[in-house]
Amino acid sequence: MRTTISLPDALLGQAKSEAERKGLTLGQLVEGSLRASLLRQTPEPERSPFRLVTFGKGGLVPGLSFGRLKDVLDAEDLVRVGSRLASRAADSDDAPPGR
Repeated sequence: MRTTISLPDALLGQAKSEAERKGLTLGQLVEGSLRASLLRQTPEPERSPFRLVTFGKGGLVPGLSFGRLKDVLDAEDLVRVGSRLASRAADSDDAPPGR
């Protein structure tokens, strides 16, 4: 769709230079810039408030911080996976020969 817009001479000059530098037409540059500007202004959907529920007294377990949470979860995963592998290995040792 064709349309006419009014731009200050200096801004038009900058836009033409930028379009040439990027290998775009002026229309492509204006379209891309307008799309990017509109996307940045799109408000994020409202989210319901988040409430962290904890149990027990005194907050976090001593030695545990949110910064270390990933490390702790990774270590728990290794223990869980390791125990499953050990259990499978023990099961396969009990299997009758020829399996």
